Amino acid sequence: MIAFSLRKVFWLLFLGFFLSGCSRGGVVEKSPQVMLRPSAPAQEDIYFASWLELPADIILIIDQSGSMSRGKAPTDPGNLRIKSSLAFVEFIARRSNRENPDRLGIVNFGTDAPRDHAIPLTPIASIDDPNVGVIQNRLKPLDLGDTSFIKAFRLAVQLFREGNSFQYQRNRAIVVFTDGEPDDPRKLGLEQYFAELSAFLEEEIKPNDITVFVIGIDAVGKAWSATVPHWRRLLGEDYVVTVADLASLPERFSEIVQRIYKLPPQKPILLRPGVREEFDVPPYLASLEFFIFSGQPDATVRIFRPDGKIVQPGVDPDTLPVQHLRTCDLIVMQEPEPGIYQYEAVGAEVRIVRNFIPFQMRLINPLPIHPQGKTMQFLVEFRRADGKAVKPHPDYPLGLFATVIKPSGERIPLKFFPREGQEGVYLGEPRVPAEVSGEYGVVLKVVGGDKYQNEFPVTVKVQPVPYLSVEEPQEGIVVKPSSEVKVRVRILKAGHPLAPEGEISGHPDYLVLAQIIQAPGGERGPAVWLSYRKEEGIFEGSVPVPGGKERVREGQYVLAVRLAPGGEAKGFAGDQAAVEFTVQEPPAPLWMRWLKHRAPVMVPVAVIGLIVFLYLYSLYRRRLRVYLYYWADNSSVVQSVVFERPGELKDLISSDIPVQAVREGKSKSIRLMPMKGAKILTRDKREMPEVWIDQSTTLSIVVESEDGERRVLNVGLNRDELTSPCPLGGEEEGLPPEEGLGEGGAKKEEFDWEKYL
Repeated sequence: MIAFSLRKVFWLLFLGFFLSGCSRGGVVEKSPQVMLRPSAPAQEDIYFASWLELPADIILIIDQSGSMSRGKAPTDPGNLRIKSSLAFVEFIARRSNRENPDRLGIVNFGTDAPRDHAIPLTPIASIDDPNVGVIQNRLKPLDLGDTSFIKAFRLAVQLFREGNSFQYQRNRAIVVFTDGEPDDPRKLGLEQYFAELSAFLEEEIKPNDITVFVIGIDAVGKAWSATVPHWRRLLGEDYVVTVADLASLPERFSEIVQRIYKLPPQKPILLRPGVREEFDVPPYLASLEFFIFSGQPDATVRIFRPDGKIVQPGVDPDTLPVQHLRTCDLIVMQEPEPGIYQYEAVGAEVRIVRNFIPFQMRLINPLPIHPQGKTMQFLVEFRRADGKAVKPHPDYPLGLFATVIKPSGERIPLKFFPREGQEGVYLGEPRVPAEVSGEYGVVLKVVGGDKYQNEFPVTVKVQPVPYLSVEEPQEGIVVKPSSEVKVRVRILKAGHPLAPEGEISGHPDYLVLAQIIQAPGGERGPAVWLSYRKEEGIFEGSVPVPGGKERVREGQYVLAVRLAPGGEAKGFAGDQAAVEFTVQEPPAPLWMRWLKHRAPVMVPVAVIGLIVFLYLYSLYRRRLRVYLYYWADNSSVVQSVVFERPGELKDLISSDIPVQAVREGKSKSIRLMPMKGAKILTRDKREMPEVWIDQSTTLSIVVESEDGERRVLNVGLNRDELTSPCPLGGEEEGLPPEEGLGEGGAKKEEFDWEKYL
């Protein structure tokens, strides 16, 4: 009985630990289901670019009319428009990056805008990109007749369209170099020409978020000055500038570049040899640029740090070597230490355009066009070029904030907190409802204690356009490693389900893209199209996980979905959404995890414990206990005798029972023998010299002492269930079976001794 109880307790404890381990961890046990129809692969990727610094698509429109370079009074006899374009290409190339480069196109125009003189949108990854030289070599003065601005703008929009610019979130701009006066064979008046341009801007330019700048070049001054009021009414005063000569070129270009790339405004500085000028460098700068313009080949600039040391380009670890461009020299300091700097010209006067390039608080979500009815969850990044988070400066404690200004004028302050698992990414709280369409102003603020603040204003347009709602996987869910993850997406509009058939052209199976855009190792999975199930109004599919099932890493993943309408609907908002989920093996049962962490200590302890247990158990298994029930002094008495060793002999006379009990060797049997003068009797009063008992039997015997006193004994071996001194055995043991006795046995006066004795 005791052995059985120990085994039962052990298994109950084991089962309890096992079940408790299985019930913990929160891992979804079932693997993502695989779709019956495989998801179609897509030929494009999904990128969640921060759109404060989106890649730029810029088209230069160069006036190559006869009035610019021929006749008695040409407006650009020195070909300043070509020199300006060369410099502008270098300005743009300096801003670009290799991962997602800017693109540049050229339109030369006169009476027409011929395609053979145009350059399509061409990616420029850096200042040393070969495409920079290719474009600059095509920039030459031409004579193309009259000045048809409308044809030039039409070709520019066509180049944007051919380059698929309208399908992606990019900064689009047109920069026009001209003397400003329209003219073509129709010989219309200025009002008619500009009315035509105004209509085109409303139909094609503004809906596609294209910013237009006009740079006026007119050595004579008559043509440009006559059209400036018209251009300013058309575009706005801040988007119309004048370049009278090469000396004013840096200032005008810096203004346009700063507007396109949303850089802090800086005015060009004229430096003279031997005269130091001070300037204050703020914290949290990604780089500091010095564009050096001079007519002297040996002229340069000397820069002094706050501690007085001279900046040595190409020697100091934070300063790149001097870059000698076609139109200027360039010095770049990376992540400069804040403080008071000085600089002076060396060799001759120089004109410097100084650009502060701050680490920008870049908006990832919401997009420039946000669907009405979809709550805005603000997500920003504040990172270095290597993707790592910008480290706070000890003198300028870092804080990231924003203010959202709703169309009603209500202002909602936001505070940003680091997003777990994504370095340099911050999540804004609270979320902002977008029930009403209109323009929502957003002012992003980088604060460095009470000494520094930088703001980045943007506008989010809320419109009643379709958007995506991801139903599976859910945000934050934990799944087991698998080569695919199941995705279910629904299209909504103003909060209500939308059937794409009547709203969006193109086949529904090529409408919603899905892709794993971030894995623990930095990988991206392939993009696939989600299939449309019309009966449920759901887009679903299986999206490959980078690495496949055998190489899937545990950790956080980001799934992106994008609405990518085709055909005529490509121009409307392509909404995108992201969901984070975690891939993790199911946790081991609690008892296994407990053992794993304590194995170095528990294993030897468990071994020693097992040895001790087996030893004690072996001793226990060798023990035998004899239970005897009998009457003494009118009360029921139980007596037990334990045999520890093989062959052990016990006298029971101490219990007033004149019997000897002997264990037979190592067996489980006991031999009972009467002591001197005593007897063991059967039913017919025959005397027994000895009685044998083992674990399978229970005996009722009569023992007669030397003085003639008789006692009825119930004897059992390792049988603790004996409860009364009543006959329990059968007739073969010498006494009849029990007859009508209660559970608790019979009282002494109720027992018919004469019948049995």
